Amino acid sequence: MTLKKTAIAFLLSCLPLAVLAQPASSHSSSKTAAPSHAVTDHAATQSGDVLAATADTASSDSTASDATPTPTPARTTASGEVQHIAIASPVPVAQWTIPERIAWAANLILVLVAIVAIYVAISLLRKIDRMTGYVEIAAESAQESAKAALHFAETHARLQAQMDRPWVAVTAVPMPGVPNSFNVVAANRGRTPARVLSHLDEIVIVKDETQLPEEPLYREEDRSQQAPLLLLPGESFVVRSFRREDVKSICDTEDQIHRVEEWESRIYFYGNISYTGLADREDDPAHQTSWCCWYIHGRQKSGMVMAGPRAYNQHT
Repeated sequence: MTLKKTAIAFLLSCLPLAVLAQPASSHSSSKTAAPSHAVTDHAATQSGDVLAATADTASSDSTASDATPTPTPARTTASGEVQHIAIASPVPVAQWTIPERIAWAANLILVLVAIVAIYVAISLLRKIDRMTGYVEIAAESAQESAKAALHFAETHARLQAQMDRPWVAVTAVPMPGVPNSFNVVAANRGRTPARVLSHLDEIVIVKDETQLPEEPLYREEDRSQQAPLLLLPGESFVVRSFRREDVKSICDTEDQIHRVEEWESRIYFYGNISYTGLADREDDPAHQTSWCCWYIHGRQKSGMVMAGPRAYNQHT
């Protein structure tokens, strides 16, 4: 920049000497010199403008160099005008302040605390769910235990009632003091008294028990008690008596008596006894005892045993 200023000052100092060296006598020379003078003035003027622009540029450069470290380049056009090129400075990076850093750290801590709280809450919910399942299982077990206990209590009560109720059983026993004679006896084998309401019986002669009707048939009407017979535990009464001499009264012919003696035909006694317990209610059904006996008639001796199919030997 100093060399340029020196060159421009040297040129400006040489211009007056060149003008003074031109001849001024002739007319043509005057005419020729006039344009030269005009050119010289124009050059001087242009040189002055360039010098001023250069000085301005130098001053601007010095000012810019004092303001910012980044130089501002300049460019001169053909007309002598100087164009400046502006370079934008980079955007400064924002720096975190201490309060902003504290706020960011606090937010991070809150997020971590929230994550931990959510994890703990999920764990608690799972534990509660498991505990609920255990409680439900315990409740179901308790319910099943209660049902089992209730069923046991009902069964025990029913069995106790069955044990405490009267039981009327029928057996065939020899008639005391009378040979070849028998009594059909009904006895109360239960723990409580029995109230006998009615009883009936029937006699049939068939080949064997397979010839008996599937269900007992009675031709006689029920022998109902006008006043119910009360049987205390262990007491009994005679339902029917049968002697050896009674065989002829039930057989129609001598041939039938002979078949009975040869066991080709059999004599069966069967019947039914209806009774209740003293503790039974009026709407409770009466208990039933069905029985069946086979009278064995020999040539000299006789006997009687319990026999017959299941339908003829039932107890309710």
